[in-house]
Amino acid sequence: MKKTLVAVAALVATGAFAQVTIGGAVDMAVVKSSQDGVSTTQMFGATNEFSNVTFRGVADAGMGLKAEAFIDLGLYDRAGGAQFTRELYVGLKSEEAGSLRLGRQLTPLFLAAATNEVNGAPAAAGGLEGVLAIVLVDGVRDARRDGTIQYVSPSFAGITANVQSTQANTILAVGTGYGYGLSYSAGAFAAQYQVEKTKDESILDYIAQGAGAVGATTDGDTTTRSVLAASYDFGMARAHYMHGTAKHTALDVKGDYYGISVPMGAFTLTGSIYTASSNDGAATSKANGTLYKLNYALSKKTNAYIISGQDKFTTADSKLTTNSFGISHAF
Repeated sequence: MKKTLVAVAALVATGAFAQVTIGGAVDMAVVKSSQDGVSTTQMFGATNEFSNVTFRGVADAGMGLKAEAFIDLGLYDRAGGAQFTRELYVGLKSEEAGSLRLGRQLTPLFLAAATNEVNGAPAAAGGLEGVLAIVLVDGVRDARRDGTIQYVSPSFAGITANVQSTQANTILAVGTGYGYGLSYSAGAFAAQYQVEKTKDESILDYIAQGAGAVGATTDGDTTTRSVLAASYDFGMARAHYMHGTAKHTALDVKGDYYGISVPMGAFTLTGSIYTASSNDGAATSKANGTLYKLNYALSKKTNAYIISGQDKFTTADSKLTTNSFGISHAF
């Protein structure tokens, strides 16, 4: 991390980028969890949002183009915890031509799921991590891809297209891959469809194994994931729907997600449910989850929240529940 900060400081000092913006967030909560009858209470980060520090540099590259560089450093809240690079990319963009980025990036498929997960609670039962792990069966539970080239088109009548190509990553056991998708937005309605294919990937069947899933189901084959997501703002509330699939030689997973967000002045009440199933060719396993959150905006950048969530794995007879109270601040 020190080397990264030095590099950023050097960019600013030399004027390599005309504008460098520093941002990020810190999130901490008291979490009481219960997994299959065993209860624990602890202080935990990333309950409502991930703690991180970001650096974004933008400069004029000529010919109507803007050059950009982005660094997103994730922060662990435990003693001795290491920092890690969530995103690190460089690219060119313009309103007429779209954007081209090279480096470690969030996948469009993850972003489609994340923007439609109304609670935004990554580490709570029934929350973002659970939805992604169960519905999308991301074995490494990492929504980023190294060595990725990604192009996003400009918007045409509310429609945006994207494509990506990823090189092999031996560290995360994810091979080469590619993805594509479309997004549409008009007034109160928004929708996305994203597909990603990866080779030589280890995956987990969380639905069959339950909350304590460990070990790889299989590796060496192609996994195809897809997400179809839509939302509509009714004014007094915004409703979300998402359908996800993951197809592997040894595993077939699908799931549905429903969410609603209701603003009430400084308070926002959100809730969601999901159902999912997996089939390994011999048996079908099922899971479901719920999450409810009450958020109070102390200011534009500071929130206090209460979260209650549950993941239930009916086939594995396993259940995980979490109840949290915390504060998050963005800067």
